[in-house]
Amino acid sequence: MLNASSTSLWTWTVVAAIVTTVGTLVGHLLKEIVLARSFEAWKRRQTAADIERKYRDPIVLAALELASRLAEIIQEHPTDYLHRSALSTVIQRTLGSHRDAHFKKYKCQSTMYRIAAFLAWVELHRQELVFLESEHTGAARPAQQSIDAIRQDFADGQINESDDWASWTDALIFREEQRAIGEAMIAGPPPARTVVGYGSFITIAETAAHPNHRWVECLEHFCVDQQSNKEFRLVRYRRLLVHLIDLVCAIDPRRIPVWLTEVSAQQRLHLAKVKQRGFAQTAAQVQG
Repeated sequence: MLNASSTSLWTWTVVAAIVTTVGTLVGHLLKEIVLARSFEAWKRRQTAADIERKYRDPIVLAALELASRLAEIIQEHPTDYLHRSALSTVIQRTLGSHRDAHFKKYKCQSTMYRIAAFLAWVELHRQELVFLESEHTGAARPAQQSIDAIRQDFADGQINESDDWASWTDALIFREEQRAIGEAMIAGPPPARTVVGYGSFITIAETAAHPNHRWVECLEHFCVDQQSNKEFRLVRYRRLLVHLIDLVCAIDPRRIPVWLTEVSAQQRLHLAKVKQRGFAQTAAQVQG
C-alpha cells in the first residue's frame, strides 16, 4: 500500500501534469486567437491603406478641377454660361468670339461634369470602405470631415440664416441624390470600376430617355440660371471651394496650386465676415 507521502507526491504530480496540460492548451488557444485577430486587423489596415492609395489621386484631381471652375464662377458671377438656354439648342461652332454659343454650352456641361465626377470618385471610395471598421479608417478622418462639409454645402438649406431666406434664389442636391449622381457616373465591373469620361456624360446629358438623365437634370438645377442679386448658390460655391481645398490639404497638400491656395484663403475670409455680420447686410454685400 502507498504511504501518505507517496500519495501526496502522486497527487501533486497529477495536479502539475493537469496544470501543465491546461496551460499548454490555453497558450496554444490564445496564440491562435491573438495571431488570427492580429492578422485580420493587419489585413484590414492593409486593405484600407490600399483603398486610400487607389483613390487618392483621382479624388485630388477631381477636387482641384472642380475648385478651379468654382473659382472662375465666383470671379465672374453672374457668369454668362450657366444658363439653361445654353443647353437647349444644338450648337454649331463658329470662327468668332471664344465665348460663342458652343463655348457657353461646353462650359455649362463641363461644370456639371466636374461636380458629377467628383461625387463619383467619392462614392467609389465610400463603397470600398463601407465594410471596414471605422478604427482602420481613422487616418482618413480629416479628409472625411471635409467630405462631410462638402455634402452639407450641396444639401443643407439651413446654411442660409438670413431673415428673408425665402426671397433668395437657391438650389440643393440632397445627400442621397449626391450618391445617386455618383453611382450614375460609375462604370465597369469590380474591381476595375471607374468614373465615366466627359463624352459618356454628354451622351447621358443629351439623351432624355437615358435612365441616368434625371441626375443630370438635378445637376442642371444646381448650376443654371443664376441671379445677380440674392443668389445663395454663390455662397455655396464659396463654401465648396474652401472645403474642396481642405480635402486636398488632408490628402496631399503638395498638389494645390499657389493661386488656388490664395483664392481659398480669400473665400474663407469672406465667409467668416459674412458669418460674423450675419445676413443682415444687403444682397450686394453678400455678392461682393
